[in-house]
Amino acid sequence: MNHRQQKGLDLAIKIARKAQHDSTSHLGAILMHGSNVISIGQNYTRKTHTKSPHPFKTIHAEVDCLLGNTMPEMAGAALFVARVGFTNRCQILLAKPCIWCQSYIIRTGVRWVYYTINETNVGLWNVGRNEWSEVI
Repeated sequence: MNHRQQKGLDLAIKIARKAQHDSTSHLGAILMHGSNVISIGQNYTRKTHTKSPHPFKTIHAEVDCLLGNTMPEMAGAALFVARVGFTNRCQILLAKPCIWCQSYIIRTGVRWVYYTINETNVGLWNVGRNEWSEVI
């Protein structure tokens, strides 16, 4: 990973560690275009985003991060998603986007999704090609 990618992932981890809810895990998401941070998001245990038409009780970090941005802002951008444990926020866990978040991400124009796998591994989803790989 290059410096910009590491910066995005580090910011996502920092946001995940700051979550203030009682869920079993905390997720943070950062949307970046080049080296510019466009948006941040966290998972919430209740629906909190005023622009969300989603009927579920919770909002995922990816959706929270992407809602409210325009298509031109998101086109070609990179999304970074990190998950940390509830009792041990130093522990980094798998943050691969769920099927519903994947569907939403595809429609936004985001090009790359980097997500934590564990403390040492990072996953990469090339959205346009629908290719999944591991980044070292």
